Formats: sequence, C-alpha cells, structure tokens
Amino acid sequence: MAKILIIDDDGIVRDALTVFLTRAGHEVQSAEDGISGLRIFKSSQPDLVVLDRDLPGLRGSSVLAKIRETDTLTKVLILTGFDAPEDVEQYLKSGATAFLSKGDGLSNVLAQIDILLGAAPVNAPKPSYKPPPRT
Repeated sequence: MAKILIIDDDGIVRDALTVFLTRAGHEVQSAEDGISGLRIFKSSQPDLVVLDRDLPGLRGSSVLAKIRETDTLTKVLILTGFDAPEDVEQYLKSGATAFLSKGDGLSNVLAQIDILLGAAPVNAPKPSYKPPPRT
C-alpha cells in the first residue's frame, strides 16, 4: 500500500485519518505543524500528503511550496476547515492535487485518497469541493 503523511494541527483529524488509513493497509506518519511535516516529508518520501491549510509554524501554502521545490510528483491533498472558494484555484495552481473541506466529512476524504492513490474504481464518483451556502 501507500506511504501517507498527514500534516494537520487538529489532533482529532490526524488520529481519525491515521486509524482508518492504517486499517486500510497504508503506512501513515503525521505531524502537527508545517515545520515537523516538512522534516518528515524529506525523510520519508511519502506517496501522498494530506495537508491542512492553516498550520502553526508554516501555513499550508508555504509547506506546499517547499514540497514542490524538491518534488513535483507526490500527490498533495489540501484539507481545510476554513472554506474559502478563492483558495481552491490558488492551491491547485500552486501544485496541490486536490482540495477538500473538512466539513464534507471523513468518508469524502477517504474516498478522495483512494482516488488519488488509484485504489478507487475508475467510475467511482469524484468528491469535489462545494463552498458553504452563503447566508
């Protein structure tokens, strides 16, 4: 299976993803901030990075830029709790592979990970970012 790095300051998100992805047979490492995440990235060379947008130390955009300076192939899934539709395009232009909201739920994240790793059927529905309704 795949080597996955989760970089997220939310311990609940890190732990939940780690449990589910480990049960699915993946090798999972995690970091709670951008600086630690980059250190682990450089030493482990994961197949996929699940990256939070807002992190202590280095923001997700800075972590993504540093990853892309040395590696253009590793898939990077941006996962954020702060829905900002204008960020989607910017992150994708900066080299992110996909962008999801934490509000869409864990099953959507796991489905997207399967798609990115090529584990989902070709005709599986692709999760997509949906901005929150405007109030």
